[in-house]
Amino acid sequence: MKRPVPIRLTPCLVLLVILFGGAPLSADVPVTIVHSFDRDDGMAPNAALVDGGDGYLYGTTQQGGGGVGVNDPAGTVFRMTTDGSVTTLFTFDFQVTGDEPYAGVLRLDDGTLFGTTRGSGAFDGNVFQLSSTGDFTNLHGFLGTLVGDDGGHPDATLAEGGDGNLYGTTTDGGDFNAGTLYRIDTGGGYTLVHSFSGGLEPAEDGTTPEGALLLGDDGALYGTTSQLGQTPPFGAAGTVFRYTPGVAGVVTLHTFHGTDGSGPNSTLVKGPGGYLYGTTSLGGDHSSGTAFRIREDGSGFESLHSFDYAEGSPPTGLVPASDGNFYGTSSSGGASGLGTVFRLRPSGTVDVLFSFSSLNGGGYSPRPLIQASDGNFYGTTYSGGAPSARCGGGCGTVFEIAGSDILVPVPEPEVAPASGAAGVVLALASARRRCRDRSKLRPPAL
Repeated sequence: MKRPVPIRLTPCLVLLVILFGGAPLSADVPVTIVHSFDRDDGMAPNAALVDGGDGYLYGTTQQGGGGVGVNDPAGTVFRMTTDGSVTTLFTFDFQVTGDEPYAGVLRLDDGTLFGTTRGSGAFDGNVFQLSSTGDFTNLHGFLGTLVGDDGGHPDATLAEGGDGNLYGTTTDGGDFNAGTLYRIDTGGGYTLVHSFSGGLEPAEDGTTPEGALLLGDDGALYGTTSQLGQTPPFGAAGTVFRYTPGVAGVVTLHTFHGTDGSGPNSTLVKGPGGYLYGTTSLGGDHSSGTAFRIREDGSGFESLHSFDYAEGSPPTGLVPASDGNFYGTSSSGGASGLGTVFRLRPSGTVDVLFSFSSLNGGGYSPRPLIQASDGNFYGTTYSGGAPSARCGGGCGTVFEIAGSDILVPVPEPEVAPASGAAGVVLALASARRRCRDRSKLRPPAL
């Protein structure tokens, strides 16, 4: 099928729009549905895909699957080629192996997959291992709120620490039933390393960590809690924290209070200048979420952008791309109210690139993006896709956006042009030079 002609957002066009007060660029870029789930191979993919580095993408579906669990679908782990051919690697059966893998999987270099489920029989979730040959091992079952000591509902994808252990969080359980941070080795040895205390003194370190942990350049792990944090004032709405392996407790780097964002529930990512970038699900100028950045030492916090409903709300997180910008999705909002794809420049400018729609088998309610090794972007939608009698309006999709359709050669400069008439003259001259100089250049190969 011939790909639609994309709108090319050249540096010259971007600069001219910025200079003359134009709204952020918005155009529907070509989005291709490469796979529609049919319940037998899964339903309701909720997490970001992972590029396995072996030519495949790996992911989970929260429900569905064939074989065991057909009458009470419990979710799947799948492998997919970039052209959309899906192979189900494992189907969960609830009682023994768990159900509702809410998070994605972590793939190690030897091909072993590690992941979590929200529930399993008498447990409040588990950590599992899936070998490269498909052998399943339940590494740990969380007792959660039944006992309140080791955590419950591990909703975030596992992260590999610099020490070779795996680290994760739970949204419930622990000493204060406010969530935990845990360590587990590849043999199943489990250690609870921190219980979040919510708004309780003296820690006031937040509650309900939902996003995955990020391994920083300093060897520490960085994450967020989606609620509470240090007070005063009242109304603390989540935190950014640092955990250093071998050091007791976590360090709160920033507490949100609504105007700068609220409810950070996505995974932090690394960006230029030594900053960590992230999003919040609420708060900001329009109560629709924000994008922010902060350094690993806790300095330099800045709320970069307040989303509005037309841009998408709430944002689901960011992925740093090869062009120096960040790309992401929102799970609702946009032209149809069903989610968007957007570009965030390091300066905070947002361009809406696509609005999802349920028409013509389209997916909607997108989850976070990845940029794969082929330069293209891949994501999942929780709902929509080809109509299915087994799940109404569609069981969810995997979609692709060609990198050549949305990547721009140069990110927007962080320094605003000079103001007034002199600034316009200087900027025009600069724009003419850039357009002239680049007229003989091809875009960089992907």
